[in-house]
Amino acid sequence: LTVSEFCNRIENSAHAPNPLIGQALKAKGRQAVADDALVSHYVGSLSATNLDRPTFQTILADLEANKNAKMPELTTIAIQLSGVEAKFKNKSDALAKIDAIVRRRLDTDRRLAGTSGAF
Repeated sequence: LTVSEFCNRIENSAHAPNPLIGQALKAKGRQAVADDALVSHYVGSLSATNLDRPTFQTILADLEANKNAKMPELTTIAIQLSGVEAKFKNKSDALAKIDAIVRRRLDTDRRLAGTSGAF
């Protein structure tokens, strides 16, 4: 077996269709579609400048109870709020990440408001 024959075999095998990979990609593609209206509603609510802790808790409880908020929606919400790509194992992990992102922003806003007149 020469180097060129080996390279040709690798190249040909890489271009050969694999039906199992196609099925996995199709299934993954179906799961990755998020409801844009639902995502934009929650991202807008959680990104509001006048958001306080009680309102945040209400929105988070509503998001947790919403049957239409599945993994694609929760993942997209977390990504849009944080600006960082992420993957989660389950809904509770995604909700915990959303909770942490918004709490961090609320804490930062509170600290900035407390020190805004200091300088």
